[in-house]
Amino acid sequence: MVSSVLEGISYLNNINNIISIYEPLTDSNQVIYDFSVKFINESFRKEFDCENLTHNCVDEIKIYLREYLFSYLKRIDNNIYTLVIRDTVYEVSFSKFAEKYIFCTFIKSKGILSNEKLFIEGRDFIDNALESILVVSRSGEILYGNKKAIEMYGYSFDELVNLNIFTLRNEDSREFTQDQLNKALDRGIKFKSYHHKKDGTRFPVEVRSVCSNKKSRDVAVSIIRDISDMERLFKDSKIFSISLDILDDPFVIFDKEMNISRWSKGAETKFGFKEADIIGNDMRRLIPKDKLNESQKLIDMITKGNVIKDYETVRIDKEGNLVNVLMSASPIYDDNNLFFGVVAMYKDITDRKLIEKDLREKCEQLELLKQKAEEANKAKSIFLANISHEIRTPMNGITAAIQLLKLEDINEKQKKYIRILNDSANTVLRLINNLLDMSKIESGTFRINREPFNLKETINNIYNSLLVTGNSKGLEVSYYLDHNIDFEIIGDELRLKEILSNLISNAVKFTDDGYISFRVSMISEDSDSEKIQFTIKDSGIGIDDEFKDKIFNNFTQGNISSMKKYMGTGLGLSISKQFANLMNGEISFESSFGKGSTFIFTCEFKKTNDKKQVMERKNIESDKLNQHNDREDKVILYVEDNLISQEVMENIIRSNGYKYISAYNGNEAINILKNNKVDLILMDIQMPELNGFETTQAIRVEELEGKHIPIIAITAYAMREDKEKCIKAKMDDYISKPFEIENLLNIIEFNLRT
Repeated sequence: MVSSVLEGISYLNNINNIISIYEPLTDSNQVIYDFSVKFINESFRKEFDCENLTHNCVDEIKIYLREYLFSYLKRIDNNIYTLVIRDTVYEVSFSKFAEKYIFCTFIKSKGILSNEKLFIEGRDFIDNALESILVVSRSGEILYGNKKAIEMYGYSFDELVNLNIFTLRNEDSREFTQDQLNKALDRGIKFKSYHHKKDGTRFPVEVRSVCSNKKSRDVAVSIIRDISDMERLFKDSKIFSISLDILDDPFVIFDKEMNISRWSKGAETKFGFKEADIIGNDMRRLIPKDKLNESQKLIDMITKGNVIKDYETVRIDKEGNLVNVLMSASPIYDDNNLFFGVVAMYKDITDRKLIEKDLREKCEQLELLKQKAEEANKAKSIFLANISHEIRTPMNGITAAIQLLKLEDINEKQKKYIRILNDSANTVLRLINNLLDMSKIESGTFRINREPFNLKETINNIYNSLLVTGNSKGLEVSYYLDHNIDFEIIGDELRLKEILSNLISNAVKFTDDGYISFRVSMISEDSDSEKIQFTIKDSGIGIDDEFKDKIFNNFTQGNISSMKKYMGTGLGLSISKQFANLMNGEISFESSFGKGSTFIFTCEFKKTNDKKQVMERKNIESDKLNQHNDREDKVILYVEDNLISQEVMENIIRSNGYKYISAYNGNEAINILKNNKVDLILMDIQMPELNGFETTQAIRVEELEGKHIPIIAITAYAMREDKEKCIKAKMDDYISKPFEIENLLNIIEFNLRT
């Protein structure tokens, strides 16, 4: 029998060049292919009966095997030929066709096939198959086994073809095996079983069998796969599943084709699929369409040995709902270290995503509220700046007029009235400054100025003011200034004045009798800086314990009962505290109700090595009387649209020996400069037609080379950035309204000399 088979194969190998081409059509319900003829070569037509083929069928051939098909085709001389189809798709292009085809080789047998024996055609195809193939008769006799089968069972070819299929299985199951063989010959079958190797080793197999000749139905072709690794994994997964099912998080195992092979209780609970319903499904059953590409990239990474940890993605439950998950996945390998599948764990983060979404929405709302608050704050700042400007301009007229009245020959009663006017004006200005400063601090636009100044002069001026107000209430005023201090320093003189003025003003306000002490001491220094401590102590009403942690809050005073008596906005200490922080200083206090208070302000100042500018201004003040005669030749132009301000300025300028010219706006000032010699310009900023900045720029453009006229900005805008704008516009100096006449004259003298 074996020799006749080999003889037939040798003969068939000599005519295996007859080819025909077929196009596969897939039946989606089962693994079956129906072949329709697309091309028949001339050699084939000469040899075979093609009548049925021209009707686009090959005797209703259906493939139940995964890789190979065996069927028969009758030649004109009634000899039977076996059709061997390799289940591989190629791209084939002809003049009429450009489609995917399967190559089919038709090989002639020795004669009509008997019911018991089968010539094995296409041995090259079968022997090189990746899985074991056996050809078995209805009686169970093994007619043929390929190389993979010989390797798997451990028999030689001659040994294998002399065995019965029942030998490979348990003899006790002969009846069951015969029943399976009959089913394979009748309609094809797929089942799992156990086979024995030559050495007696028992191992699990998966068998797929189909009848080779559907007319005689006497020979079965079987593909046998060793599933030892799969069964081992299944057993391990059973043990593993005991642990998995304890956990709430879903665990899923996929085979190497990415079909679901294990489904934990947690997965069943979370995704809604019963294990029996989901096992065998492609993993894409759990993946939204828009995540398929992402999923494929992850699979590619895992099959290359990478481990995925806490990857945020989305899966679908049974009802089609999206589930946000953190996925961790790892490859599984068999005993031969070959990729076998994937184990994946999913952690439901839907609640977390909802919380994150809620937080994002709240953050967006907060951001919107913040923007609205910032816009409101900005609008408030603009409003306060405008109000400040509108108030400062008339206040400048009031304070300047008061200063001019002081120079007149007046009696004591008139001096008293002037002092009242002056104190009231200063109170209004302090309130305006506090509101404006607070607005700038809240909006984050406030900046500390750092310029050289003489600390001794500043402190002496503050003390002189304290002396006047303290004596007016009958208080004892003491003053100590540490002469070890280097008085030429760099800092924000204006903010220092405001802090000390607020602290001293409170001491005077809340002390009806007794004393006020003002001390200035150096507590440390190095070559570049010095730390100075300012102490204001009084014997006033003190602060109640319950209000001590509130006195630095905005619009807060020590206690409500005292507000009616002492009044005030409650801004002074709050602003002073914030100024101190911005200056890298600090304010502290000690107080007992009914026994007075001690406020301590400590701040570090840089020393200045360049004392030229400070000394020049000081020398100007000391020498100004000697230079009065020189002023008669100096012409000062005042550009201002407010007539009251013009009248006050004219009195100041003329009374100090200068010549005076005024202009109502920028255009008028430019025309005056064309026809008059002007030594210095005092420039208002907010004016009709041309504002102060535009006027200055126009003047600088027309200026002759080497001829520079000093321009001093006189503006109701009092912030440092306003001064910077003036300097940037090529102005030479700056003074804010309302101003001290003495300060104005010093600035004029300084700029005329430089």
